[in-house]
Amino acid sequence: MFEKAPTAMDFRLVKGLDAHCLFERALRKKKPFFQRRELFFYLALLAGGFALLYENWPVARHPIETSRSPADPPLALVSQRSKVDTPRAVEDLKASATAGDIDAKIELGERHLKGLGVPRDKAAAARLFTEAAEAGSARADSLLQLRLQIQCLDHKRVHDYWLPLAEAGDPEIMSALGELYMRGRGVPKDPLKAIQWFERAIEAGYLPAHVHLVKMYSGGRGISPDPVKKVHHLRKGAEAGRWDAISELAWHLLNGEGVERNPEEAFALALRAAEESDPSSRALVGRMYAEGLGVRKSIPDAVYWLRTAADNGLTNADIMLESLLKTGKLPPEESLPKCFADLLAEAKKGRVVARHEVGIFYIRGQGTPRDEFEGAKWILQAAEDGFPLAQRQIAEILKAGRYIPQSLEAATHWGRIAESNEARLPHIPANDSEALALESAN
Repeated sequence: MFEKAPTAMDFRLVKGLDAHCLFERALRKKKPFFQRRELFFYLALLAGGFALLYENWPVARHPIETSRSPADPPLALVSQRSKVDTPRAVEDLKASATAGDIDAKIELGERHLKGLGVPRDKAAAARLFTEAAEAGSARADSLLQLRLQIQCLDHKRVHDYWLPLAEAGDPEIMSALGELYMRGRGVPKDPLKAIQWFERAIEAGYLPAHVHLVKMYSGGRGISPDPVKKVHHLRKGAEAGRWDAISELAWHLLNGEGVERNPEEAFALALRAAEESDPSSRALVGRMYAEGLGVRKSIPDAVYWLRTAADNGLTNADIMLESLLKTGKLPPEESLPKCFADLLAEAKKGRVVARHEVGIFYIRGQGTPRDEFEGAKWILQAAEDGFPLAQRQIAEILKAGRYIPQSLEAATHWGRIAESNEARLPHIPANDSEALALESAN
């Protein structure tokens, strides 16, 4: 993805030499190896190495070394571990972070992200990064935005921190900078600058930036819609392994927008994205099985894929599943929710999955003014109605104390309920025959 950076050895080779010396050295004619005086030096060095190996041979056969299991790291690597990995050093790091050391807060937060010496805990990392950002750390702001996808405290400060990194050639930061210009965060909205940064990121090898260009050419962001360019970048994003690009490309191939209609390829792509746990792709696979689009018609397969999409929080899949079970047919497209108002109407009717989605829309400010407290209330209501995904999310919200007051006891309670309900989620059939066997068993 990234170009190879110079190593420490690369710099040591030229340290202390000016350009003139390097030029003369390059032109200097070298003697054959066997005629050079350095040959005796190399032989002496080799002899010394053998002597040292012989002297330390008993140590290499020490019973402690031979008693290690094959999975254990070599003793040389164990001896080189950083002191920060020891329990005492981790406690010192925690004490420094508690005392207000910004660097310690950031380091401890990064360790919580990776689970290095401390439990893997994204909520704890977010809290530490937030504290460091509030103390004025632009680096902590960037970690909140880039690694955790949390709304950062000061996008202008993040932009100023990222700009030199992007100009220095960091492709991931280039893409992130383009997103700031695309959304107008910390800087005025500038679609042309956003496209320039996304294209530079792609040229530098960061292929996921294709997905952002898909959004730009979809329209509504200051650029005229261009279905052909959109499909081009969808294909590139799909080649990079982005399941969201794979899913959207499948939809375009099924409907023939910006590309020649190809239901068979659309089904293959949708199935691939569905296997990556994409709810919208699972709903699309269910629809294609129900109508025989690009695949042999199979109502049992359609039911199972729509059920898993509904269990993952997709209201449209929930509505299609209900209609398919009652009538054997999918509902008309115009009856499915297309905007926040339609979704809110479904939620007020008592549809549990819609309540969860309304909560997500409120938190993101998607189709409605952002109201994180109201969003958390809707997610809690869906959790109380027995929706496992909402139960898992409300447990994480309560544990982190985001949007609503923190409660570790309530978080543990909802986490246990979610685990119990998730264990009873329906199995996804591998093929038609397994689906028929499961349907008959039920």
